[in-house]
Amino acid sequence: MPPSRFSVRHQDRGTRVAITVVGDIDLTTAPLVRGALARCLPARTVDVDLTGIGFRDVSSLNVFVAAAEAIGRTGAVLRLHRPPDSLVRVVRITGCALHLSSPRPAGEGRGEALPSPLAG
Repeated sequence: MPPSRFSVRHQDRGTRVAITVVGDIDLTTAPLVRGALARCLPARTVDVDLTGIGFRDVSSLNVFVAAAEAIGRTGAVLRLHRPPDSLVRVVRITGCALHLSSPRPAGEGRGEALPSPLAG
């Protein structure tokens, strides 16, 4: 059972969907994140705010990579906003196909998008 501090909020904005994750992402909570991401289609852009995440294990990376593949097959894009520095490092080291904004507070610039080998 997920801890009471964990939440996934889903906001449908037409062709865009915003997801906000708060709490730890691990083997227990990863299916909840996966489910929220699966409900995003047919959106063209899926924005995931990671400002509120704490601990995350490899299951979080697996969820985001699988979602990026599934969403990318429809021509849509998954973007992770304000990821923690540790997630940015893991994505760079592994060469995962994720689009990340840089780990900075909202309103401090657009961030960066990492190349996505799965999109091609």
